[in-house]
Amino acid sequence: GEYIMEFHKAQIGQLMHAQDLRHIPAAPGIYLVGVPFDGFEPNISDATTGPRFVKGRSMLYPASKLKEKFNLSDKRCLYIGESDNLQHRITLFLQYGRGEDVPHRGGRAIWQIANSDELILAWCPCPNHENVKSALLASYRQSFGVLPMANQKSGKFIAYNGAPQYERDILQEPNNNDTQTTTHRRWRW
Repeated sequence: GEYIMEFHKAQIGQLMHAQDLRHIPAAPGIYLVGVPFDGFEPNISDATTGPRFVKGRSMLYPASKLKEKFNLSDKRCLYIGESDNLQHRITLFLQYGRGEDVPHRGGRAIWQIANSDELILAWCPCPNHENVKSALLASYRQSFGVLPMANQKSGKFIAYNGAPQYERDILQEPNNNDTQTTTHRRWRW
């Protein structure tokens, strides 16, 4: 059978200035960030409205890589996220976009789009949000060869259609002490 999901949506610019987000349910679900209309051109830059550095680490992606990824994509869906509590997660997502250092960094490439206030944020409550997100990302990757522009990994659970659980390269480099190694993760586009 087919599962139909009903999404509610709002413009990010309106949500950024909202005093109250209680209309977003405090329930498990998925959320998407997309363009407001076909043909919309995101103004992707090397600047961000979010924090530039967190704990000394740059939070920016190279604008050229983001543009390349966008051009390979469907040019409509920019990010797919999930949460046990949509209201809380979307609040953190928007706070990050306002430059607040909050404990959520998913989708941070959205805030490198100078005209991000025009983007649409849509949400849908669903109890099996982790599997739904993995399935959506796997289907997207199968169709376009890349994940949505602001997604950097495939999801927490085994993705459908044979897509790998996580796509990462593990690089090991010796640190100052030659007897130990430090593991660095680099997420693929």
